[in-house]
Amino acid sequence: MYSIGSFNFISMNILPVANRDHVQIESRVGVDGHWIWSTGTRGQIMSVQTVVDLANIADAISLFNQYESAIGDSLSVQFAGAVFTSPYDVLDVRPETEGTRQVLVGIGGLLGTSNAVLVANWQLIQVNT
Repeated sequence: MYSIGSFNFISMNILPVANRDHVQIESRVGVDGHWIWSTGTRGQIMSVQTVVDLANIADAISLFNQYESAIGDSLSVQFAGAVFTSPYDVLDVRPETEGTRQVLVGIGGLLGTSNAVLVANWQLIQVNT
């Protein structure tokens, strides 16, 4: 199962990046040694591509409008059944070029049978908790 908030997907192309410690290494000419400075724990902006099947193109457009309304929200992320404990901020979401497609018939996916596919690119960053 793949999801961002209440939005479920057939697939998500990348494992979300968690917060991590960042450091800066410094050295000076004429001085022996190096200094390592901790610059804090923070997330990294990441691009995630999602795919979901829908009954028709109208449903795909409606769902994408819901995606856009989530910009600025902090949402939970689930990747292959693993739930990340810290939420992610949605920075942006855009449809993939040629991402909303009418299909003759789709078998499987979330619906069982479908006639449209929505591919979207999300920009996410994990929130410090």
